[in-house]
Amino acid sequence: MDEQVTVSSNYQVVIPKKIRRELGIRAGQKISVKQRDKKIVFDVESVIDKYAGSIEPSCWGEDPVTTIRKWRDEDRG
Repeated sequence: MDEQVTVSSNYQVVIPKKIRRELGIRAGQKISVKQRDKKIVFDVESVIDKYAGSIEPSCWGEDPVTTIRKWRDEDRG
């Protein structure tokens, strides 16, 4: 999906609503920005990617799936 946006005087862009909804982007969420040749690429990090490898199987007495679900729910607010 290609959309055109305008860069503000503060070098900000607004991600179109349809794209925000499809990708589940929320205000305050961190998004990676990369340059690829002459393109700017925005990469939305999933909660799984964010916390991958950071917990042990017995972390806090819970299984990893339960812990990740809690983190996901906290991340969503």
